[in-house]
Parts: sequence; C-alpha cells; structure tokens
Amino acid sequence: MLCPRPTRRATLFCLLLLISLGTSSVAASVAKTDELQHSIVLRADSPSREIVPRDLRITAEGRRASIVSVTDASEAPMSVAIVMDAGPNQSAVLNREKELAFSLIAEFSDTKTEFIVIRAGYQATNLVTGSVGSTAKSSVQALSTEPGKRSQIPIYKAVSLAIEELSLRPGIRVLMIIAEGNDSRSGISYKQLRASAQAQHVAVMTVLVADHSARGPRAGLHCGWDLRRLAGDTAGAFVETDRNTPRVLERLTRTIRSLRLVTFEIDGLSQGRHRVHTSSNSVGRLHAQKDVFIGGLQ
Repeated sequence: MLCPRPTRRATLFCLLLLISLGTSSVAASVAKTDELQHSIVLRADSPSREIVPRDLRITAEGRRASIVSVTDASEAPMSVAIVMDAGPNQSAVLNREKELAFSLIAEFSDTKTEFIVIRAGYQATNLVTGSVGSTAKSSVQALSTEPGKRSQIPIYKAVSLAIEELSLRPGIRVLMIIAEGNDSRSGISYKQLRASAQAQHVAVMTVLVADHSARGPRAGLHCGWDLRRLAGDTAGAFVETDRNTPRVLERLTRTIRSLRLVTFEIDGLSQGRHRVHTSSNSVGRLHAQKDVFIGGLQ
C-alpha cells in the first residue's frame, strides 16, 4: 500500500538530509587527514633496497610519526629540474655542463619523467617547463654564456625558480645544479633556499663545473660551500669538478634512483620548521632531508 503523499515527501527530505550530512562528514574527515599528512624525501644506499613503512621510524619533537606510504623512483612520476650556470666565467666549460646535462636527460627520458631547464645568468630564465627529453636537450644545446667580463652570477635566483616549478608537480622532485658554485647578489639567503627546498621535498644534486680548480681540501672554503650543504640537507648528492662524465653520471643516477618519497602523519606539532629524525634497523644507512615544515613556510 502506498504512503500518503506528505509521508513520502517527509521520507525523501530525511534521506536527502542524511546523505548531505554523510557527505559533509566524509569531506571533513578527508580534510582532516590531508592536514595531518606530510612528506619528506630520503634515500637508501642502494636503488634496489626495498623499503616499506614498517622499516622506518620518523620522529619530530619527540613525537613518532605514522608512516602512510613509501614510494620509490620506479613507481612515482618524477620531475627533474636542471639549473645550468651560463655566467661569463663558464665560457670555457659550458660544453662540459652540456655533456653532463645531455647524459642525465638521456638516462631518465621515459614516460614518467618531466624536465625543466633553467638558465642561470644575470637574470634567471626558464627555458623549458614540463618537457620530454628531446625538447629539454634542444634547449640545453642552444645555451650560451653571458657576454661581458668575468663575474659571479646570482645562482640562488635560478635555484629558487627551479624549486617553484618543481613544487607544482607530483611525485619525486629532483633539482640538478651544474654550476661554478658561488652566488652573487641574488637577494636570497641560504636559509631561505634550504627552507624552500625542504618544504617542497626537493632532493638537490650539485655538480661543480668550473674553469679553475674546485678540488682539494680547501675547495669548500671558497667554491660552492652552501650548495654542498644544500645537497646534504635535502638527501641529495654533491660532486666536485670531475672531467670524467660517465663516472659523475653513474653516481648521480644511482643517487636519484635511490630516492624515496615518504608520506606520514604526525599530530601535536605547531606550525613551522621542525627537525626530523629518520632511522631504520633493517635497511641500513638512510640519508633524509633534515627538516619538515608543518603548515608550510611561515
């Protein structure tokens, strides 16, 4: 027997109300989960080393995180930004920069990798964004050095632009800096650069390529010291000037393929920068970014 019309209307209204409340509850739950989730980048000593959530321990301010996922470079999409020093000082070594960039692009040219090429000159210039390997190679090939007298270049501006571009892309984010190493008049401090890279879980690889000796025990005192630190603070790698491109490429390739993107949940932390500690009893030595930013950069 059919219900009277008013009863059917009341029933329909109640059903719609329940659906609405349920949807709002699910949305609120998802939003709450997203707010608690954070990501850092780390790497193991070997690309083939399997790492699962139960293998890791992450703590910050004495609070232990709950590991949600661990994704390696073979599973996640990857974006590689290459910053190339085109200052007047690099005129004699630009071809070495290009050779390394070509080799790196060829090594990672697949359907899951996007390339960004940034020209570090007196003004940082974005040459290619989100391109395939062939387009990235063309932009590298066309690169020329700045005219004029020998002088230092504001490298940090180009690095900052690369981090900004990488932040728009999902998955594993790699920044390759091929440069003489020193920054001049960029208006950006090392601390600002480090915070930006860590907040966006960008792994920084730095290769010093210079028209002078950057090797030896005193090299770090005058050439690329901050970029060396930046690589260490972001689970990356630092390579001093080396004319053996295959050897440099092998090290960089191994480092990049060893990267893992770790997503975790942790509560009770105030907004801002927090030192994180990452360890494992089963996968050997880990190299992880040093800090996590709760609520983004302040």
